[in-house]
Amino acid sequence: MNKILAVISSIGILFSAFALPTFAAGKSAPKATGTIGWINTGNGAQATDSFDAQQTSEVCQKMWNMSGEYTFHINYLGNDYFYSVNLDQNLNGTLNDSYLPGGAQELPVTGTLTGNTFKLYVVYPGQPWGTRTFVGSIDSSGNLSGSWSDDGSDNASGTWLSSSGVATSLGASGCSGKGTFTYSDTSGIFYAMNVKYVNVDKTTNAAWFSGPTVSGNFGIGSWIFIKVVDNGQPGINNDQIWGEGGDMTEAQAQDKVASMANPLGGPFTINDGNLVVHN
Repeated sequence: MNKILAVISSIGILFSAFALPTFAAGKSAPKATGTIGWINTGNGAQATDSFDAQQTSEVCQKMWNMSGEYTFHINYLGNDYFYSVNLDQNLNGTLNDSYLPGGAQELPVTGTLTGNTFKLYVVYPGQPWGTRTFVGSIDSSGNLSGSWSDDGSDNASGTWLSSSGVATSLGASGCSGKGTFTYSDTSGIFYAMNVKYVNVDKTTNAAWFSGPTVSGNFGIGSWIFIKVVDNGQPGINNDQIWGEGGDMTEAQAQDKVASMANPLGGPFTINDGNLVVHN
């Protein structure tokens, strides 16, 4: 681990950039603010971060291409079933069902994809299945998983995942932000970062951000990726921060923010101050 990763492997916050829709006038933009302290286990020093970062685009998502061949592993009533699925970029394709009475059939598939979430529809030949809907999401490695349900007379449903085949990353879209983030510790290291990419998740009170260091005595020009979680009051012994730096390009940093990934360093629980994720 190089020096920048060892030190940065413990820091925190959010935001992102692109020519995409911004928040309407009068609508509060998500942001993260705080002044916090924590122990940097990379060098044993007491670290202090101060930040005020704001998301400026409404769109922040990782883009995917789901073209390819997959095996869908379905669990239903404790039994496992495997289906071969072939999709094109527009989520049109076929599903091979080997379990139908009378033998295997190639059934048409249609679907929609938004960011890392999708729906696939397979129309079965009559009852009891009707139309089977696969609702799913793509994880940071391109794997698929989710739930499925039939609208036929059986009202069957269950879970599924892709046991083979992965979606291809097309990079990130949006995530623009603004603000600053500063780091200092008792070993004498300090720097400031300009926040450029941000993603706030209101359901988990978490925020991700990245940007380049612009001043200080450490890693000038290097890209840093941060995550923070607001776990309520009091912040001490509850709120958390993660950090990652080193050989990271701007595109990689934006992609990590859009993917809501966990930085390599952390989590570190704060021992001083408080952070707030404003949704």
